Amino acid sequence: MNNNNNNSSWLPLIISIGGILLFAHLISKLIDYLIGNEFSEEDDYLEKRKKRKPRIFVSHSWKHNKDYNNLIKGFEKQGFDYYNHSISIDKAEDLKNEKEIENKIKNQLLYSRCLLVLGGSYSNKFWIKKEVEIAKSLGKKVIAVRPWNTNSIPKYLEKSADEVIGFNSKAIIEKIK
Repeated sequence: MNNNNNNSSWLPLIISIGGILLFAHLISKLIDYLIGNEFSEEDDYLEKRKKRKPRIFVSHSWKHNKDYNNLIKGFEKQGFDYYNHSISIDKAEDLKNEKEIENKIKNQLLYSRCLLVLGGSYSNKFWIKKEVEIAKSLGKKVIAVRPWNTNSIPKYLEKSADEVIGFNSKAIIEKIK
């Protein structure tokens, strides 16, 4: 009789251990499921972001806009679909003082993926330097573009830029993406 009583005392213990193991297994599956979804949602987000039209800010001099116009034409030839957050001279004329201009630059850069700086000698101008400074403060990628037939760009730009690239529309588009 004692042997039968001894077996029955083990049965609740075995059932409890089995229940705990089953519960632990279910919890691990739930965690795998949740983490798996989190990563796939993140991957989906990154994939959608790559497919969305990028928002870019092209720093340029209004008085020396030949390089800017050539860049935009090159993007069009490549069929590059993007949002241009650059400040046109028309919009700039509406701004009343330096603080408004600086705020406009900051707002435009805030929603931009990166700042493209056309690195001609004109890029030493105050506002272009200010755009680079604001972009860096916002953690935006700064891509310096060397104009045609030029091997150098201003020193501050060379030091500030995350990347320096030649004036090649296709290569610039790849760096933006």
